[in-house]
Formats: sequence, structure tokens, C-alpha cells
Amino acid sequence: MGKFMTHQELKVMLLKDPAFRPAYEAESQNPQSGYQIIRHHGDGTEEVVFDSRVSGTDLPTNWMNRPDW
Repeated sequence: MGKFMTHQELKVMLLKDPAFRPAYEAESQNPQSGYQIIRHHGDGTEEVVFDSRVSGTDLPTNWMNRPDW
């Protein structure tokens, strides 16, 4: 089994990444009320599975039960 880490440990680790830190700081200064769930495919493409700003609804209860996940 892999080692678990706390949210704070993950944040500290990610803030060391020079690509992540500016995006994190920008989002912290201007947070958006919406969120997205994005699926990353093996070929490098991404699929927005859910976007709260577009649908205006709560997260579907079956979003993790897709057979292709």
C-alpha cells in the first residue's frame, strides 16, 4: 500500500513545483466559485466530465460509476 499524506503535506510538495505555484497563487487571489472534474486520457487529451459553472447543478451522484473509469 502507498504512503498517505495530509492535505498540508501535498500542498507543500506541490508549491515546490515552479509551474504549480504561480497558478495556485493566482487562484488564491481571485478564487472562482465554480469547479470542474476533468478526466485525463492516456493519449494526453482531457475531457471535462462536469463543470459547475455551465450546468448550474450539483455533482451527479454517478460520476465515478462510469464503466470506462
